[in-house]
Parts: sequence; structure tokens; C-alpha cells
Amino acid sequence: MKNRLCKLFPRGAPNQNRSGFERYALTLIVLLVAVLLSATFISLNNLFLHKTILDVDNQRIITGNMVNLESAPVIEINPEIIDLGSVSQKDGKISTIFDLTNSGENNLIIEYMDTSCMCTSARIIYRDEEGPIFGMSMHGNNPQNYEVIIPPGESAQLEVIYDPLAHGIQKQPEQEIIREVTVVSNDPVNPQKKVRFRLTQTR
Repeated sequence: MKNRLCKLFPRGAPNQNRSGFERYALTLIVLLVAVLLSATFISLNNLFLHKTILDVDNQRIITGNMVNLESAPVIEINPEIIDLGSVSQKDGKISTIFDLTNSGENNLIIEYMDTSCMCTSARIIYRDEEGPIFGMSMHGNNPQNYEVIIPPGESAQLEVIYDPLAHGIQKQPEQEIIREVTVVSNDPVNPQKKVRFRLTQTR
């Protein structure tokens, strides 16, 4: 009987090699499970912690909340770019107007604005009331806790102001300028709506 058992379960190197293989296989399984868990965590993080968008039957998931796009606010700003032509530094500050409309089915809330350069500032004019002026956010002077509510179908004005002397007297006779304004709202499709203006600046 003892000899039979020895034949079934031989001692020495073969058994040790088999144990080594089992440890190697177990290690691979553990690594595979760790990779799968990591990938799952990253996917969930992108879905719920960031504003990753998933359309399902005309709905959208934003930070884990379902939003019905058919009843959502919709921001429209026209035109999206304005050409101001030739602008002389001698004439000082100039301004232009963009039309801002809520074409959605719920209240549009303008929460914040930012500009691409210190030479550019912007404000909302709604029902003849001028809102606070926003500039380039990195300078830290923008208003906080701002909010203007635009009901469905109503419009406001986005006034954009440009200061050609903000960077001092330019050296070249002409300079092509393009600036951008970002309007932050509760529109689930375009929460950061951007518009631009361009000009040729002269001394």
C-alpha cells in the first residue's frame, strides 16, 4: 500500500515544481482581478464623479443625475463670432453685443463668466438691468455667487468690452486680435458656451 501511495504522490522535484506552478497561476489570477477592479473603478469614476455624458432615450446622466433634455434649458448666443474690423488704440475701449436666448423648456441660470484675456470683460444685461462685470478669472477679481435667471423664450444681452490699451502701446502698426468669452450656465448640453470676437488693432 505504501509503495502504491508513493507512486501516486511522488516526492521530490516534480511535486515542488507543481507547487511552484500553482503559486505562479494564483499570482496571475490575483493580478488579473486587480486590473479588472481598477478598470471598473475608473469607468465608474468617469461616469459619476466627472461630467461624462451618456444619452439614453433623449436623457443625459450628469454627475449621476438623469436630466430630461426635452425639458432642459437651452442657451443660444448669436452670433457666435463678431468681426469688429479695424480698431484704433487711440479710440480707447469699445463694446459689442451678443444676443443670448433661452430656447429651452426650463429656466436658464447664468452662473459665471470668464474671458480669455485681461483686455476683455463681459456682463449680462437682462430687462435693462446691467449685471456685474466679469474678466479673466486667473486674476481673481470676478464676482462670486452670481446668478441671473432667464425664463424659457426670453432673451438677454451679452455685452463684451475690449480695452485696446490693456497691454500698452503696441509696437507694430497692425495686430490681429481674437478673444473669447465663456458663459457658464445650467444648460446640460452646453454648460460652458463660448463666443468670440476678432479685430485688427492699429496704433
